[in-house]
Amino acid sequence: MLGDEVEKRHDPPGVNSRSLSVAHTAADLEVLREIENVYFSSPSEFDAARYVLSHAPSPPTCEAVELMFTKLKRQQQVVSGKALHLISQQRDNCDREFAEIQNIRQQLTVTLEICRKARENLSIASNNLTISTFIILANSDATSSVHSQDDSIYISKYFKNKTKDTPFDIFRDDNITNDDIFGIETELEQSDSDDEPDELKSDYIDDDKEINDKITNCKDNIIVTNTTLAVLRNCGQYLQICRYLPQISLDVIMLMYQLFDYYMYTVHLFFTSDLEVASSTLYTPKLTSTLKRITNNINTEQDESKCILSPELPQHLDMNTESTLHGLSERIVAVESVIFLAKQYECLHSYLNILVIQHQRMILEHFKDNNLAVAVDLRMPVYMCSAAKAVDARTSLIAMSQVKWDVKNVAVEHSPYVDMIVRNIQVFALRLENISNKVSLNRDVLNAIWSMVSKFIVHLLVEGFSNATKCTNGGRGLMQLDYRQLFVKLEKISGLKPIPYQDYVDRYVKAYYLPRKGLEEFIQERLEYSNKHLLTLVTCACENKRDRQALTALIEGRELS
Repeated sequence: MLGDEVEKRHDPPGVNSRSLSVAHTAADLEVLREIENVYFSSPSEFDAARYVLSHAPSPPTCEAVELMFTKLKRQQQVVSGKALHLISQQRDNCDREFAEIQNIRQQLTVTLEICRKARENLSIASNNLTISTFIILANSDATSSVHSQDDSIYISKYFKNKTKDTPFDIFRDDNITNDDIFGIETELEQSDSDDEPDELKSDYIDDDKEINDKITNCKDNIIVTNTTLAVLRNCGQYLQICRYLPQISLDVIMLMYQLFDYYMYTVHLFFTSDLEVASSTLYTPKLTSTLKRITNNINTEQDESKCILSPELPQHLDMNTESTLHGLSERIVAVESVIFLAKQYECLHSYLNILVIQHQRMILEHFKDNNLAVAVDLRMPVYMCSAAKAVDARTSLIAMSQVKWDVKNVAVEHSPYVDMIVRNIQVFALRLENISNKVSLNRDVLNAIWSMVSKFIVHLLVEGFSNATKCTNGGRGLMQLDYRQLFVKLEKISGLKPIPYQDYVDRYVKAYYLPRKGLEEFIQERLEYSNKHLLTLVTCACENKRDRQALTALIEGRELS
């Protein structure tokens, strides 16, 4: 009967069948049932004190008030006890859930650590082939004077040898002479003028012949010199030192980096010594800063404070013979071997990172992003030394000066000097084909060489056009006809599409058509043109004397600033 009443009654919040446990006495249950539902309302909606006062006994005798107080106090004690019991039950469940979460977290931590170690082991494994190759190179030289010595002697020799020799002299193979550095096979160096194609000796070369297609266009251009092998062999020995003395790994790695720097510096020194054109646009800012940083550590003036001696130019290098494009094959071998060596160092990068502690890795990253990254930038200044001699600049400028640029009508045929330059380019292409029979040339190398030829030609054209003291609209049209015809021929011979750097001459010729305001902006913004080029432009383009004087003053002001 009592149970039926309990089920039918609207129980207050927190009181349900689950809460009716044996821990509660019948009296407590009776007290809970007597509590009015309004007391379980939200405090924001219900004022218990006001409610009690409004329902005070009437008349409010002491006995009635005392009885009411006792009843309310008893109800408060029973509710508090019930709440505490429920909280205790839920806390046990919460503790069990939290313990399960902590267990899952520990398992995840262990799993992540296993994954991290697996990634490190995979990274090490990916470099095993490269490292093994270096170790083999370090030990495979049968004629090496240190072949029979064990690793401890290697280490002792390095740390006890106080010398002012170059980095290559550490663990050096004494049987390798200076003439072997940058050397290629003897039979490849010999050049006999009788072996030149008949087309070189003829007075006319077929314009429709695509000479560049004859050149072997291999995908990979792996060129390794004796010096490259010496550096790799030393790298293998340095890695052995790191294995036995890991506490000085960073110092040993810096010596490996010094070998690369010295090699790159030497190649640049030897093969840009005859650079005859302005070099400001041939060097990237990063290459300039890298070479300057390396040079600061080289003893170029018998400075005893610098222990690394500057290399001496080998006597056997011939960079003056026209038929060999002024030593282009040697230049290619030297530059491409540096690029190859840089790639091998990049392969070692992740392995070297493991050898040093965390805060030292930024040093390795800086070397990778700067010194190794600029190796490919050596192509521009080195190849320009040969490209700048592809065309006889003096003869071409004389021929351009004989053209009448003040004609009234636009010509339908290009000027004679164009044919002269085209022939020079064809001869260059045929000689380049001869070189390709000795040294493998991939598309990157060919494009770099022809890009420098193009760069030199466009600068030559602007120089020739700027020598014209008088130029009409017809003359400007002839200039456009000339360089466009020249670029069509160069594109066909070189295989470059489009010809790089042609905007340099195109922009200059079109500047003749600019109004006064446009010329002023051109002078201020186009810093790649010399004052001589701009003065000629102003002289020919401005008919108004006052405008001419103002623009001339602006050009001269550039020089002062």
